[in-house]
Amino acid sequence: MTKKQKLAADALTNIGYEGTLEDICLEFDIAKETLYGWLSDERFREYMDMVLNGRTFSAMTGVWKSLLDQCGEGNIQAIKLYFELKGKYRGEKTAVSDTAIQIIDDIPKVKDNA
Repeated sequence: MTKKQKLAADALTNIGYEGTLEDICLEFDIAKETLYGWLSDERFREYMDMVLNGRTFSAMTGVWKSLLDQCGEGNIQAIKLYFELKGKYRGEKTAVSDTAIQIIDDIPKVKDNA
C-alpha cells in the first residue's frame, strides 16, 4: 500500500470523517479515477477491512467495559444482555438448559410521591 492509499483507506473507514469521496480526492491529491480504481482493487478493500477490524475491536473493548460497568451497578437489562452475549460471543454451548440462569426483573417499581 502506498502512503496515499493508506490515508484514503483511513478516511474511508473513519466514521467520524464527514467528507465525501471527492473531498478525499482533494484532501490527499488523488484523481477520482484513481480512488475508484483502488476501491475496485481487492487488495485495497482487504486493507480497508483490516483497518476497520482494528477500529471495531478497539470500540468493542469500550462497549464491553461499559456493559460490565452497567452490570456492576445492578442494571438488570445489562446483566441479561451480558449473559445472552456471553453465550453467543464464544459460541459456547452449555449442558444446562437456557433456564439455568433466570433473572427476575418483575420487581415492582417504587413510585416517587415527591
